[in-house]
Amino acid sequence: MKDLYTLFNGSHDLRKLHFWDSFSGAIPNHNWTVIHDTGSGSVSMNDAINQGLRITPGTNSGDRSCINFNNKRQYSFIGSVALFTYQAVNVDARTFAGFSDGPDIQDNDAQAGIESDDFAQTVYQLRTGTGTSQSQTSMTTALANQVIQGEVEIHGTNVTGKIGGNLEATKTSLLPLVRLQPICFCRQLPGETGVADFHYIEAYNT
Repeated sequence: MKDLYTLFNGSHDLRKLHFWDSFSGAIPNHNWTVIHDTGSGSVSMNDAINQGLRITPGTNSGDRSCINFNNKRQYSFIGSVALFTYQAVNVDARTFAGFSDGPDIQDNDAQAGIESDDFAQTVYQLRTGTGTSQSQTSMTTALANQVIQGEVEIHGTNVTGKIGGNLEATKTSLLPLVRLQPICFCRQLPGETGVADFHYIEAYNT
């Protein structure tokens, strides 16, 4: 399978550091490290979603599970892109795909990605953080139990978020200031059953 960058730009273009994963096979790609920050969840391949990876955190409120590059932070905070396809199976669960510098996406982690937010939100959020503070900007796509195609681009002076190829949000404050790693994340919320299915992720420096 070709990555999306090559499909749209051609193989003749000179590319910088570049990674992609279509989450196929019997086990997760060896680049990933499974993190259960709290609780004892599960991360496994799920044939039912046609070559995908399912993250299910523990059953207690606040339990958090994710995959990341085990602190191998190779992606630039002044020029990098994350593309991903995923589904928040329960829209009230907190899910996130993009970049982080830490083991997950807590407030003290530098980060840039798209999330389905906690209880009150009705649309996806573009979330960024410096490593000491974070904030979210509302996008326009409504939360739903459906697959989304997301893109986050870090430009240095701003971070942009797209869903389905459409620019939906731009953030100019609380941007990451350190190098980052790809991350796919899901957190359990009170009274919910948090599950996230990830079909594809790609990351490269620009």
